[in-house]
Amino acid sequence: MKNIQQEVTNSLLLLKDIKVTDYVLDTLGIGTSTAEEYEQTAEDILKISENSKEDDHGLMVKLKTPIEGAQYIRIGKPGELNYVGVKVDNFEQAKKTYPEAEYKEGEGWKLLEIKTELGKLYLSDISEIEFYFPKNAETKQSILEEDEVYEAEANTDTEGMFQQKFEDEKQRRLSLMADFQNFQRRMDQEKSTWGALSNMSLIKDVLEVDDDLELALNDGNLDLNHAKSAIKSAQDKLVDAIKRAGVEKIEVKVGDEFDKEKMEAVSMVQAQEEGQKNKVIAVISSAFKYIGKDFILRAAKVVVGK
Repeated sequence: MKNIQQEVTNSLLLLKDIKVTDYVLDTLGIGTSTAEEYEQTAEDILKISENSKEDDHGLMVKLKTPIEGAQYIRIGKPGELNYVGVKVDNFEQAKKTYPEAEYKEGEGWKLLEIKTELGKLYLSDISEIEFYFPKNAETKQSILEEDEVYEAEANTDTEGMFQQKFEDEKQRRLSLMADFQNFQRRMDQEKSTWGALSNMSLIKDVLEVDDDLELALNDGNLDLNHAKSAIKSAQDKLVDAIKRAGVEKIEVKVGDEFDKEKMEAVSMVQAQEEGQKNKVIAVISSAFKYIGKDFILRAAKVVVGK
């Protein structure tokens, strides 16, 4: 079970090296590693929230009481990292400050994504909160309530002077409601685009690896040495892509003591020597974990001596 307070503190650590000063804290993201962890964390945070909205990327909530100044928290679906989202006043200056950041934009918004060892930092020219809890949502209800008042007053107006005022005001408010509905549609479209772009960097990296392997397979003169070189190059690119996505390999080697936390014994063989008992005899596949996290993404498959 995740400690919400501690995870908020961990996410806020992403701000320790921020290079801009003209920003306002927008949202925080808490990553999860499994479906069970996601469901449990979501259940826990809903108990202290006054509003929530769930989509393909997780559960966004508005806390009843802010934690360390953070009121809007998103529990990410399994595989998503902790993040901090901020709104900057001068986006172009922020873009110059972070030339290495990945730049994304959509209709009405711009975004910089900076990856760190602890997670991700998002700098935007708009508030992500508006995607989930648009303030304009209160406007529609207030318009309907005030229309009822105007209608009541119009029914008691014997001279008809108020009727024209009512009609003019009604047209203005109908126009405002239409603008609000257009705003909602745009927010839904942009939210969908925001989610699609969040995985674009990793997808591009994986496609480059696919390109290298396809070129090697289509090479009619490919010999064993060139094949090994091509596969090694593709593997190096894949490892780099995984690191940029916030995942790192855990070193597991022959002779290590078997550790059930980061290893999975696919088989056990009779040890040839006394010192090989409960030790790794062979490594079938590597182990991986999220950078800055204690939990294991995938355990190493090993053969263990008995």
